Amino acid sequence: MKNEHECTLEIKNYACSTIIGLYEHEQKKEQNLTISLTTSYLIDEHILNDDINLVVDYDKLTTYINTFSKNHSHKLLESFAFSLHKELLNRFSLH
Repeated sequence: MKNEHECTLEIKNYACSTIIGLYEHEQKKEQNLTISLTTSYLIDEHILNDDINLVVDYDKLTTYINTFSKNHSHKLLESFAFSLHKELLNRFSLH
């Protein structure tokens, strides 16, 4: 049986921009967003190896958030948040 521990990941006030809005004028120009997230994932004793490949890489995570926001447009902020949440769960094994 593995000895697993839960690790909490927190990113506060990460700035990105995206096309978001219901109105035509909103859909023509990127708007600035500030994203904060808290999530967790399981780690085990292998983390003691100090290997970045065994944990969530914050740089890759924030780069993905930025790429996602540049490549996806939504009418609703809630739709953007839900879509981003789903992608982060799938790509980074978060829960």
